[in-house]
Amino acid sequence: MKANKLGFFQGDVVGQYVSKLPKDVKPTKERIVAHGETSGHHHIVEGVQTAYENNTGFYFVVAPEEIGTLTHIGNDHEAIELIPGIVFIPRESQVEYDGEEERRVLD
Repeated sequence: MKANKLGFFQGDVVGQYVSKLPKDVKPTKERIVAHGETSGHHHIVEGVQTAYENNTGFYFVVAPEEIGTLTHIGNDHEAIELIPGIVFIPRESQVEYDGEEERRVLD
């Protein structure tokens, strides 16, 4: 499956294309964008050399000559071919109903 210019879904992972990087990002070597702590399955970006992250999520700069993919290790979802551009994949979080705490979601 190929992503389109608006974005994509792979299970509970959402990706969207943005026009520029935020100022607060830092380079990262991390490629796993969602960990399946209970299932052991992971969502991983492959084939992309340039990546950044901040508190809100991950940014992958897909160059025209690269063939980037979002792959699900566990084979429950079809791989998604990323088109050139800047892909933003937010970190999953959930807000407790008491409004006091936000935390990352465990899959």
